[in-house]
Amino acid sequence: MRRKFVLCLAMALLLVASAAFAQDVFGWGEQIRAAPGRDAELKGDPLVVPKGSMATVTKVECDGNGFWIQGPLSETFIPASKAVGLVLSPGEYYVYPNLKPKQARASVTVTAAW
Repeated sequence: MRRKFVLCLAMALLLVASAAFAQDVFGWGEQIRAAPGRDAELKGDPLVVPKGSMATVTKVECDGNGFWIQGPLSETFIPASKAVGLVLSPGEYYVYPNLKPKQARASVTVTAAW
């Protein structure tokens, strides 16, 4: 009986400890359409996965036609929701939205957890 109690207590502590160390990270990007003959403007902050960690994309908010990611992995996601569940290795990832036809500005925010 006591052994079961100790085992349950240890499992509960492990669950609380793992939740305390879980962390969300965010990256965002924006694309602004330029005048004809000029380059579009890209800006944002990278999603950073530290060494020794792997992160999983948990949420994507995008008002463009999907988005692309650049870093240790380069890939395009149309629709943006296809990126949910993607596992990211350590590194810096920049995310930028694809503009819809006649759309002047779009943004994307990607959330990942480890």
